Amino acid sequence: MRLSNLSKEKTKTFLIEYLTALNKSLKGKVKIEDEALQIIYNSTNGSPRLLSAMCHYLCSSSEFTGHLDKKIISKIMGDLEFKMELKRVTEKKKVIPKI
Repeated sequence: MRLSNLSKEKTKTFLIEYLTALNKSLKGKVKIEDEALQIIYNSTNGSPRLLSAMCHYLCSSSEFTGHLDKKIISKIMGDLEFKMELKRVTEKKKVIPKI
């Protein structure tokens, strides 16, 4: 099943609800600055799969307080992009045995 990409406003709602579901202590504390939301939306195109990966990454940090600004999002996008590139390079090196 393929989920449709979300609008910018639904992306914001998704992020708030998903982050709160992952970390109950964030209830009522998730704040997303407009500039950060724009970066997120431009980077993910509202893809629920990419948004959920970003939420898991955010919640894995003990320093995450629920506030998303341009600085935090830029760092996260850089980290996630690096991990995706590393995964691609690793997968290219796999040797598939010929049978």
